[in-house]
Amino acid sequence: MPEVHVPTVADGWPLSSAQRALWSSQRRDPSAPLQNMALLSHLDGAIDPSRFRMAFAAVVERSETLSARLVDARGGAQWHDRRAEGLPDPLTLTAVVTCPRADVPGWARRRVATPIDATEQPFDSVLLDHDDGTWSWYLGLHHTVTDAASSALVFEATAAAYHGEPIQLGSYIRWVSDPDPSMERRRLRARAHWADRRPRPVLDGLYQPVRDRTAANERHDLDLDAELFDDVTDALAGPYRMVSDDLAWTAFLVTAVSIHLARVSGASAFSVGVPVHNRSAASAKTVIGPLMEVYPVDVDIDPTASFVETHRTISRSLLRTLANAVPDSGASAADTSAIVNVIPGTGLGAFGSIPSTTEWIHPGAADPHHLIGIQLTGYGEGTRSRLFVDLNEAGADDRHRRRAPGHLRRIIAAMVASPDDPADRVELVDDEERAALVAWGGGGGREC
Repeated sequence: MPEVHVPTVADGWPLSSAQRALWSSQRRDPSAPLQNMALLSHLDGAIDPSRFRMAFAAVVERSETLSARLVDARGGAQWHDRRAEGLPDPLTLTAVVTCPRADVPGWARRRVATPIDATEQPFDSVLLDHDDGTWSWYLGLHHTVTDAASSALVFEATAAAYHGEPIQLGSYIRWVSDPDPSMERRRLRARAHWADRRPRPVLDGLYQPVRDRTAANERHDLDLDAELFDDVTDALAGPYRMVSDDLAWTAFLVTAVSIHLARVSGASAFSVGVPVHNRSAASAKTVIGPLMEVYPVDVDIDPTASFVETHRTISRSLLRTLANAVPDSGASAADTSAIVNVIPGTGLGAFGSIPSTTEWIHPGAADPHHLIGIQLTGYGEGTRSRLFVDLNEAGADDRHRRRAPGHLRRIIAAMVASPDDPADRVELVDDEERAALVAWGGGGGREC
């Protein structure tokens, strides 16, 4: 095994601002798995389970965040280093179960529905032994110790340790406590910006009024066929062009979800949350921890404006947000009613020399204020990214949750087919749904 360097933290350390926000959300609904982030990787080959478990244990021991547990005392939550008291037997950090490969998806959905107890340990690692000689690795991480990039780092570091390669990890504590001094001037400007910003109203309804907010959340595949996906890609190089692909996708999807929110809720002013990875500095690229933070993009919808004009207005707001998206700047996303998350490709195409495919397992819960979320995931190599729409169960009944992906798809199709058309001209419902609405007797005061 590679040599493991263990930083010492004597008496524990406080949560970062990002961790405090995530932990507060968890405490408000402790029975909901809304902070579970889980990857399921199918390893298409034979592995040595003991060697694998020792490799993951080496990563845990090397990582300040993975080796810690959260102590939630009256004086405030703190992280405590479990290495000071002695980590458990390395082989116990990853469970091994036998599970037919065909049963793995159902097993993973049941597993992710149980909240990870970060006061014990912030991860849930399970190896699944299949009847065809292959294996799967279920890696659940509590959001207080990870983001999408960190989850990929854990995967890559475990693969490196398994194959006898060195583990290269940075310090999350150092990243939080010793911010980049070259960012100080920008941080001061950002603090002034967020102090002056007026919070937007949190929407109280989507397809239906929200009576009791809930973390219960349902994911649907926003199925863009190859032709439409290619049309969007072309549009991002044309009328919806931005300086980078990730920024172009973000601005386009914030525009689409904002038009959708305005059409189905009737609201014209709200904010949409956008996660920012905060990993531009070289020192941040190997840090396991929640460097990502969500920042609000303020939206004002003019229903008579064209798709391109709406995109242009929202893009300006997005760029203002990104210009002030600085850690420790006092930004708050508490008033966001939706979230758009563009996750770049993570390179999780293989576990070292062992071919693998990885998927993100939705926990069935999310922030109760986010009535809708759009996720563009880049997991896997050589495959087209996938779009998902997450719907809060308080804002839409079963019927509307089934139909919402079609509504969003029609907005996206209209944006690329007729960018100069007014945004309020697009038909959200198809003929089948319109007939059902007529038979039902109307839409109850909302459009759909």
